[in-house]
Amino acid sequence: MKAACLAAMQMLCGKRGTATDAVEAAIMVLENAPATNAGIGSNLNRLGLVECDAAIMTDGMNSSSFGAVGCVSDIRNPIQGANAVRKAYDLGPDPSTGLVPPMLLAGWGADTWAKEQGVPMDPNIRYKVTENALTRYSEYMSQ
Repeated sequence: MKAACLAAMQMLCGKRGTATDAVEAAIMVLENAPATNAGIGSNLNRLGLVECDAAIMTDGMNSSSFGAVGCVSDIRNPIQGANAVRKAYDLGPDPSTGLVPPMLLAGWGADTWAKEQGVPMDPNIRYKVTENALTRYSEYMSQ
C-alpha cells in the first residue's frame, strides 16, 4: 500500500500528471503486487486463468467521465485499459460515423481494442498466475 501511495504522490508532487494519472499509477502498483487480488496474484477463474476487471472515474467541476474493462487477460495492467476507454469516451462521437465510444469493454474485444490503442500487453497467460493463486484454485476445485 505504501508503494502505491508513493507512486501517486510522485505523480502529483512532480506535477507530472493529473489526479487521475496518480490514481492509475497507484493502482498499477497494486496490480503488480502479488499480495493483492488484482492483476498478478488474482484469484483464478474456473479454467485456472486470470481474468481482471478495472474501472476508473473522474469527477471534474465541469464534467465527469468513466471507463472500464472486464474479463481481460492480455492487458498487463487493466487499469491502463480502463483509463484508455475513459479517454476515448471523452473524445465524444466519431465525426465520420457518429458512433459513440463505449464506456465498458469486456473480454477478447477489450484486449484487442486496448492493444490497438497502444496499451501495454502481456499475452503470456501465466504471467499473472502465482503459486499462491494456484494453491487456492486447487483447494477450491477439489471441493
